Amino acid sequence: MNEQARKKRIIFIAMFFLLALLGAWWWIQQQSLELVDTVWTSGWVLLASIFLPSIFNLRKRLAAFNVGKASTWYAIHVVSGFVAIFFYILHAGFKIPTGAYEILLFTLFALVSVTGIAGYVVQAILPRRMTETGEEIVYEKIPEEIYEIRNSAKSAMLAYTESSGSNLLSKHYDSALRWFFEQPRFYINHVLGGAKAPAWVRSQFEAIRRFASPDSMEHVDEIERLALHKLNVDTHFACQDVMKRWLLVHLPLAVAFLVTVVWHIILVHVYAS
Repeated sequence: MNEQARKKRIIFIAMFFLLALLGAWWWIQQQSLELVDTVWTSGWVLLASIFLPSIFNLRKRLAAFNVGKASTWYAIHVVSGFVAIFFYILHAGFKIPTGAYEILLFTLFALVSVTGIAGYVVQAILPRRMTETGEEIVYEKIPEEIYEIRNSAKSAMLAYTESSGSNLLSKHYDSALRWFFEQPRFYINHVLGGAKAPAWVRSQFEAIRRFASPDSMEHVDEIERLALHKLNVDTHFACQDVMKRWLLVHLPLAVAFLVTVVWHIILVHVYAS
């Protein structure tokens, strides 16, 4: 029910902004037919569409106050961002920018738009991928989690060697599994949702089971369980790391763009007067 309500809310917001976009576009076209300079109108409409996405970060800082659902603000952020792209094109026109300042403004807007769209894709896919692991893992605690997994795997390996009298598992651990348990692995594969990481783990334990002592198989099972758990940890690390790094790129670009927009408005009014 909550998911349906969320989708309805997003659709409502999208329809509202679509109607607002069409209304603003019609108004600008009417001014053009009346031979009125539409640069000012499109500029102020563009400023409004730029302002709406920028206040999403302000909402995060006011989370303690009842200022609406985060999903609603996020939907406004995304939809108004796409509206801003439309009005930027309408305001600047389909032309190559000339002059250092125009190039800077265009470049920053393009980078903010591209990283924003990329962030939308990331936010739509990666949280779902983490949910599919069936585990909830805090990013800051991942190093500690991997440390505990690694120690448990070493203990199980030593227990196997002691109970079976064979160094088969210890050799395989040193040649392959040690590398896997040391730190997060298969970063790109986890981000893209590939099957390389689980296939690698499966192949390692298929090889071990062919030669392992049946009487000490519970230790092999324990290491495999730890390896599968680490796959989930690695998935969370890769997905959360991408989401954090994306924000560190998108947010500074957005701030830099807003600063240039303010300076642009000042220059326009100075020269217009």
